[in-house]
Amino acid sequence: PKLQDLGLQNNRGLGDAAAVAVAEALSAGQLPELTCLELRDIGMGDEGAKALAGALSVTLKLRKLAVSGNTIGEQAQDLRDFSAQDFVDGLLDDQ
Repeated sequence: PKLQDLGLQNNRGLGDAAAVAVAEALSAGQLPELTCLELRDIGMGDEGAKALAGALSVTLKLRKLAVSGNTIGEQAQDLRDFSAQDFVDGLLDDQ
C-alpha cells in the first residue's frame, strides 16, 4: 500500500526543512497516492511554502492541503494561489 495521508501538523520545530523535504518527495514522484497533506502549524515560512507550491503541480491525487498556522508571507504567493483551486481544502484557513 502507498502512503495516502501524511500528517505532520502541530510540530513547530519542523519548519521549512520539513516542507522542502515533502516538496522534494512530491516532485520526485515518491508520494504518488498522496491525497491528504497536513502541514498546519509546523513553523513553515516562505522558503518551505515556495518549495511546496512548486511541487503541487505534480500531485495529481492531492485533495486536501492544510497549511494554516504557519508564517507564510506575500513572497509565497504561489502557494496562496492554490487556495483558489477546488482540489485543495483548507489551504490557509484555520482549522
